Amino acid sequence: IQIFDLVSGMVIGTLHHDSHFVWLELDAWARHLLFCDERRELHLFDTCSQEHMTLLNICSFVQWVPSSDIIVAQSQGTLHVWYNVKIFEQA
Repeated sequence: IQIFDLVSGMVIGTLHHDSHFVWLELDAWARHLLFCDERRELHLFDTCSQEHMTLLNICSFVQWVPSSDIIVAQSQGTLHVWYNVKIFEQA
């Protein structure tokens, strides 16, 4: 997947993944791409650093909280909330 800035026409991110995507969404600032693959794994991709990480091995629901860096996801019977995506960048 390539992520384009439609104003400048430049590529702001390129992601290679070995499984098909079933859901994906950029955050409000197009800095982070959140996606689920066909194995139901939840992933986060940082378009600035080009870093990719797996957040959950099984995900049945996920959504960005509008206009924020907050992620809400469900894995089996557990609700997961990440309040600040920038914490991942510091790890």
